[in-house]
Order: sequence, then structure tokens, then C-alpha cells
Amino acid sequence: MPRRTPTPSRESHPSGAEGDQQPPHSAPQTSCSGVVEAPTSIDVYINDVVEKVPRCSWILLDQQGSQVANEKMLCVAAGGGKIFLEAASLLRYVPEERLTARAVEANFKRAAKGTSLLALRHAALIMSCVYERDAQGLQYPKILPQPLGVFTSCPFSDELIALVRRTEGIIVSRVQAAQAHARATSRPRQLAVQRGETLPKSMLQKGFQANQEFQVFARRRFGNLIRAWFAMDAEENLRLGYQHFVRRCDHIGFRGNISALWQYLDSDRTGSVTILEIDPAASRVLANFKLLIERRFDGSVEDAFQFMDDTKSNRVTKDECRNKLKQVGYNGPVNVLFDLLDRRGYGFVTLDDVTFLNTWHPPAFLFHAPKVKHWKRIKEELRELHPSLLHMWRKVFDRDGVMRLSWDKFVQIFQSIGSADATASQVFPQALSDIAGVWRAMDAECCGWILLRDFDLESFEALSVFKRWAEGTHGSLVKAFHALDGGNGRLSRGELKKAARGESGCRADLDLVFEGLDVEESSLLVENDVRFLDRWDLDWEDLEVEARKSRRFQNDPDTTC
Repeated sequence: MPRRTPTPSRESHPSGAEGDQQPPHSAPQTSCSGVVEAPTSIDVYINDVVEKVPRCSWILLDQQGSQVANEKMLCVAAGGGKIFLEAASLLRYVPEERLTARAVEANFKRAAKGTSLLALRHAALIMSCVYERDAQGLQYPKILPQPLGVFTSCPFSDELIALVRRTEGIIVSRVQAAQAHARATSRPRQLAVQRGETLPKSMLQKGFQANQEFQVFARRRFGNLIRAWFAMDAEENLRLGYQHFVRRCDHIGFRGNISALWQYLDSDRTGSVTILEIDPAASRVLANFKLLIERRFDGSVEDAFQFMDDTKSNRVTKDECRNKLKQVGYNGPVNVLFDLLDRRGYGFVTLDDVTFLNTWHPPAFLFHAPKVKHWKRIKEELRELHPSLLHMWRKVFDRDGVMRLSWDKFVQIFQSIGSADATASQVFPQALSDIAGVWRAMDAECCGWILLRDFDLESFEALSVFKRWAEGTHGSLVKAFHALDGGNGRLSRGELKKAARGESGCRADLDLVFEGLDVEESSLLVENDVRFLDRWDLDWEDLEVEARKSRRFQNDPDTTC
């Protein structure tokens, strides 16, 4: 950093000895210096070329020319230029007392670490002006100087000129390297597909693949996933933590990506997995059988077993199971149920094989059929309460932006809505059985969580089309946001609709997208409103939707609850 000229001491200054006296010609500090700060990244127009100045940059305004409302002219010595409209209204004057040598040096260092040559030139000019001001003994607050812009005619020192030139070269190299990296790693998705390139897999995609491998392994070795589960959970805790899960996977001989498999199965981040995560379809069959025991045998698994053990041999064969269950009106898939209960594959079931049902407490939605009509009435009510169902999803159901909703959170939200609003309580179910029926209308495969496409297909299609367009055109949602926001860090509905221009424009319902993302209903979007979409893994979701449909037992029409 160039050596700055020592500042004369206050005692030697001709303005007087008393520090609380103000000179008669002092001016308002807010506009005295002409230095403003950009609270967010701002577009500067120089001869029809747009240059972006990063947030927190100090910019020197033109103090000689005239300034008009909503438009700021920048100092000619730094290259000139204009800032228009809303961006100009965001600029904040830097108070004179902040314009110290240490502060302007820190501002220069900050600009030197960035990628904006314009911000660097303004930082260098402001630093030079402050050095010159201090050299002339004009120290705040004893005598407020003339506007800082009058010092721009002072020549830079040779040392400062050399520093600026070296730093400009570094910034140019940094920008070129960043552009090359972006071209190499952030090419549009459709180009990668056209060229047959393999895109990096997310952890969810790796977990999906690991789960597919685990299912193939478990069925080949044990016959079904429930037998594999009890080979891992020999103590019948019906829940496995991470360490136990890893050790038991190794114990049964699975050599896949266990870490990715765990993250995939523990999607609700409870720190444990259950039978439901391992095999939702089998869990539905077992829950249906448990419900029969509750209704016909007062919840006694032992009584149910004794009833099926027609020969009193302490073993139940498949024929005995089929005949006895038919007598009590069981309408589920008997063959599938028997294979699930025959945990050792011996061809018969013992009492020890079924006693786990006494301690297994599955979620309520496994016991209830879908209530599609009830859910449709609720959706109509939601449309009355919110601008759109996408807005409701973001504001109420998915505030964290994970793009999925668990059963437990769903119950909590529905009960809170009904208790807070007497009118809503007439439409929103409060009984757990009714909530379970509504949930099943969305979670047909009983996975324990739902996606936006399950909640509202129209909202999903609009948002997914917008996401794919943004990634294909700009590389990410955040980059698309800044390409549309006019440089002020805020995106209006009209600016978002610019995405639809041209033959390659976005074909999504952008009004619906804007309403859904405008959670605070401020009529403006900020970067955080769209950032979560970059984490939304649509490729994994498409794979998962196809996979969970295939989990149904294809060979038995009676697998639905």
C-alpha cells in the first residue's frame, strides 16, 4: 500500500483549540464528500456498456456536473458512467468521518480481491483524494473540506499508479480464469445430454443407486426386504441408528455405498431408519394385517396366531394362513403377507416370527385409505387463503426449501391451521384418521413424505420448467436472477417475465412462479427467494418417482391398503 502523507495534528491546525466549535462554512456531511456505498451489486452504464459493481463498493459521484433524481453520474476521472432508476435510489452516502486513510485503504483491498475493474478504479481514486486531502491538513471535523471530487485533478503518485496497474492485471486474470472455469463446469444441461456427457451425481442420486443395489442384493439373498431387515435387526428393536446400520450391512454382506444409502433412507433426518424406509409397500401389507388383529383379536398377536394354527403344531403353513384369514374377512395379499411373516424362509410361520407386531407402531397413514375428495375440498380452501397453491407450499409447508414434506410435519401443520382458525377447522381435518386419509391422497405409495408434484401438479410443472430453463440458459437460478434483476438485487414481476422473451425463452407460467416465490408478498423477489431452487435435484426426483411406483407388488392386485 502506498505510504500516506502524515496528517497534521489537531493542535497545530489553524481552526482553533476547542474541538466542539463548528466552522461557519460547514456543510451537511451526507453529501459533502460525494462518496456513496452500494448496498448490493449495481449496474453502471458506460457508453452503452454495462459493468457490474459488487456490493459494499465505494463509488465517487461527479460533483462538478448536475445530478438528477433517480440517476447518478459517476466521476469522470474514474471512467464516468451512470446509475439509473431503482439502483440509484439504493446508494448511501458515506459520512465524512468514515473517510479516513485506514478506511479507504481497506476499501481498496476489498476491491482488489474482487473482479470489478470499475470498483478498483473508484477505490484507487477515493484513496488518492483522501491522501491529498489529509496532506493539505483538511481534517474532519475541524474544517470540512470541499467536495472530495475537487481533488480528482491531483495526479496519482507513481507508487499508486504502479499498484493499480498490477492489481488490474490480477483482476483481469482472475476474471478470465473464472470464465474458463464456468465454461468447463457450468455448461447447460441440454448440451451435456446432447454430447452424451455424464453429469456429476448428487448425494441423493448416489443414494438412490445404492438403494437399488441394496434391494437387488437383499431379494437375491433373503427373498424379500423384510427378511433382510430382521437379519440386520436381530434384536427386533425395529429401528437402526447409523453405526448399527453400517455394521449390520457389512454383516449381511452388502458392499455397496452404505453412507449414501443411509442418507437416502434417513430422508427425514431422524438419525434412524425403520421398516417403513426399507420397504414401504411391505409395511402397508403388515400394517393392514396388524389392523385386522386390532379389530378381530383385540390387538392380541398371540390369539391371532393360535387362530391360524389350525393343527396346533405351533407352526402355520401358507394354506392354513390363507384359509383362516379368509374366514375373518382379510382382503389383503395373503401370499405376500405369508412370505413377509416367514422371516427365515422355512415355509412356515412360528409365534416368534409375528411377536414383533406387538411393539411395532407404524404411522397412522398406513392404516387408512386415501380420501381424495376431501383433499380436493381442502385445496380449494387453500386457494382462497393464498395467492396460489405454490405460495402455500413455500410459505406454510416447505419454508426450509427442501422440496419435500414429511408425515409428522404435515400433521403438525394441519392441526395448527385448524386450531388457529375456527373457519378453517371446518375444512381442515383435526382427527388423525382424517389427516391420514388426506395424506394418503398424496402419498399413494406410503413413503412417509411427499413432493411438490404430489401436493399440486400445476405448481410443480411451472416451477420445474422455470428451473430447467434457468439452468439451461444461465447455469443456475441465482445467475438467472441477477441476469433479470436490473442490477439492484430485487426482481419485480415484470422483470421476471423478461425470461419469456425470444424463441428460447421460458415457457413456464411465470405469474404462478412469481406468486409462489414471493413468500412475503412484497411484490419483489430477492436472491434468497430463489437460491433454494439450485439445491432442488429434479433428476433424482424423477428417478425416485419412477422407483416408488415400481415398489408396489405388481403380481398381486390386492396390495393396496
